[in-house]
Amino acid sequence: MIVHEDRCQAPPLDVPDAEKLELVAAVNGTVATYVAGELALAERARALPWSEGEEQGVRTAWLGSRLATGEYPRLAAAVSGSGPVPGAGLDMAAAFDRSVTRLLGARGT
Repeated sequence: MIVHEDRCQAPPLDVPDAEKLELVAAVNGTVATYVAGELALAERARALPWSEGEEQGVRTAWLGSRLATGEYPRLAAAVSGSGPVPGAGLDMAAAFDRSVTRLLGARGT
């Protein structure tokens, strides 16, 4: 459930109309990507004979095996340095909020 809060209201964006449309398209693409990902995960979870925890364990082990090859040093450094985004956990709503906030912030909104 999306809850609208007054704190998210910003003054009008003082940029050309074409740039506003680009921002709307970027936000639309971000939202569509998150929704598609959530739907795909839900469908996959219904179709698999193992738990979400088991799935996550296999995915984590696979990623670890790829990083251990040394072929992806930048990714290895990124995931081993500070861990996940502070406070993020596996909260997809928080990840979505951060993504849209960063997208809007990059446009000066």
